[in-house]
Amino acid sequence: MMNWKERIMEAAGGTMTGAVVACALGLEINPPCYNGMAAVTSDGFVMCDFTDAGGQRHMGAMIGALDDLVANVVQLARHIDMVASERAEFAEALVAWIGIEYCNAKSRLKSALTTAYPYQTPTLH
Repeated sequence: MMNWKERIMEAAGGTMTGAVVACALGLEINPPCYNGMAAVTSDGFVMCDFTDAGGQRHMGAMIGALDDLVANVVQLARHIDMVASERAEFAEALVAWIGIEYCNAKSRLKSALTTAYPYQTPTLH
């Protein structure tokens, strides 16, 4: 039986969301991939260092809007039927991955993944 990290990577592997989640979980995947800690800007955009398919590193590459990341990880957790304890671990890993935030990114991610079950997709702003 696969653990939740293996189930997530099986479901999201090869996608941008999978690359983001792999980085947040500290899993090494072949490039293209994200590296290190994320930063969330005051206007709600997520950035992280990135290694492209050719092996070239790019500092502070744009991942996208925090709202989209929150929606994607909630949908991913729902898709693999994560139980409450798994969602809490997933939330903690995502929160720990954010090194710098200029908005309430950590609390939004944690809340979206750990609120009452069955949880709902967050409203995009």
